[in-house]
Amino acid sequence: MSGVLKISYTIAGAALSVLLLVLASLSALSLRYPLDYRDQILLQSKANGLSAELVAAVIWTESKYDALAVSAKGARGLMQLMPSTAKWCALKIGLEYSDEMLFDPDYNIELGTFYLAYLMNKFGDETLAVAAYNAGEGKVASWIKQNLEEIPFPETDMYVKRVRTAKNVYKARFRNVVKAIE
Repeated sequence: MSGVLKISYTIAGAALSVLLLVLASLSALSLRYPLDYRDQILLQSKANGLSAELVAAVIWTESKYDALAVSAKGARGLMQLMPSTAKWCALKIGLEYSDEMLFDPDYNIELGTFYLAYLMNKFGDETLAVAAYNAGEGKVASWIKQNLEEIPFPETDMYVKRVRTAKNVYKARFRNVVKAIE
């Protein structure tokens, strides 16, 4: 084999290896950060003035995309809505309500995005809205009154960080989805 041909073959082999590693990483990323219910996430995030990647990140952080998830405190479905909160959202939107409907992905995403948008409007800040989604709006309002500069609940602080990290991953995932559609 000539020297030039051997070098070209080596470069091509290295490029193929890099491509396979990138594809394997993307596949692993897709498994770790699924994008189920993409159409409903896009529809409801747009309807409520939210970024799709934020909604996807909240779903991932709350339930890892398990539509039948139930927390120890009784939160249900993809976006882990407490029945009392979900009932309030359904009333505001004008939808019927039952606790069992919270396991329907479309219904849960509709109520969850409405509630997240409500928190965004109330607090005017994504970090505070996400913290309120986790800890409750009363707690966040109290932190604001106390002029706290950091989230005093370690669980909520970690929750906000997980949502932020997942949002960055979903930003790239949605960008790839949009490119594939175009």
